[in-house]
Amino acid sequence: MHTNRFFKNTFPDYDGTTSFIDDDGSLKNELKIYVKSNFTRLFDHWQQHLNSFLQTNDSSVYTGMTGAAILYLKIFESKIFPNPESYLHKANELIEIGLKNFRRIQVPTYLCGEIGLLATATLIYYYQNKDYGQLLNSILSIHSNVCCIESNLPDEILYGRAGYLYTLLLLRSKIPNLHLLITDDMIRQVICAILESGKKTTKNLHSKWPLTYVWYDEHYVGAAHGYAGILYLLLKSIQHICSQELQTLIRPTLNMIVDTQFQSGNFPACLAENEDKLVHWCHGSPGLIYLLATAQSIFKDEKYLQAALKAGDNIWRRGLLRKGYGLCHGTAGNAYAFLCLYTLTNDQRHLYRAIKFTEWCCSYGQHGCRTPDTPYSLFEGMAGTLYFFLDIINPFEAAFPALQL
Repeated sequence: MHTNRFFKNTFPDYDGTTSFIDDDGSLKNELKIYVKSNFTRLFDHWQQHLNSFLQTNDSSVYTGMTGAAILYLKIFESKIFPNPESYLHKANELIEIGLKNFRRIQVPTYLCGEIGLLATATLIYYYQNKDYGQLLNSILSIHSNVCCIESNLPDEILYGRAGYLYTLLLLRSKIPNLHLLITDDMIRQVICAILESGKKTTKNLHSKWPLTYVWYDEHYVGAAHGYAGILYLLLKSIQHICSQELQTLIRPTLNMIVDTQFQSGNFPACLAENEDKLVHWCHGSPGLIYLLATAQSIFKDEKYLQAALKAGDNIWRRGLLRKGYGLCHGTAGNAYAFLCLYTLTNDQRHLYRAIKFTEWCCSYGQHGCRTPDTPYSLFEGMAGTLYFFLDIINPFEAAFPALQL
């Protein structure tokens, strides 16, 4: 076991005696005050480094200016702090800088592509009652290319079709009546492309898997590049999937992924890999939780629940990461998995574990963790931790950004 990747968890586990939730479903007041005070302290520090985004040409959600705008947008949407409109205004300021530098769509995904910039701008414009039609048209202008199997586009979340699918589903969930513009047929076409791509790769590689997905010749398992993210978004689109596709393609592939789980509860980074080392959202058990929880809610099969709980235990043991406090490969990203388990089971144990990981993150920078390449970004750095703090205040409404809907 690679103990050099995580800190030993010395927190006692849940004793079964305490409730952390008020009648309205939010954290109890003393916990809420604790999280909000630490948010404010770290947020003030984060705002002092906003220029680090302006000094680069990175407009991505993952490490760039759009990720910073999304944090402001999250504060506005949460309505936790006074004068929420001021945060929407700040989000708009940042996104306008990104739009000014925008030239064309090179990567068609929310997290790492220009689509994230356009989608975030669309939401901000919607909230500000401004015309977002041109932005939406730009997003939809690449739909046919995304759906073209011959385009050699990957299928994963960071750079591929699943990342585009997420964008369409996100906008439809946030903006009323958008299904008239982002139609069911458009959603269905992206799903068909993901399924056809998986079948084509299976055939080309003579694979035993019903659906085969690779990125740079690697069969990734996790949420960022692999099966966990792709299958999760397919299951979240289940109303657009026929029963035969579900039973002969998606569920058998899901079952084969479940079978790769290590005894520890973790999952390999890639298929046929025996090394049990990465416990991140991007690679490992934290990213698999969302797929397993959704599979349990759809199929009501105990094996998915047990696999999810086993993965949660693994995160509790090994999830305080030396890599930092971020979302992609940090402790806040791992804490989100506990919130997913909590909403699935209503078991206070999982909320307790998320709270303890929150406490760890409140001591930001005091553990000797590695400093990320982009220390204030949404997916590597402090912005992601702050985003998580906002979500744990209302855990039933929490959603891991760029994945959960």
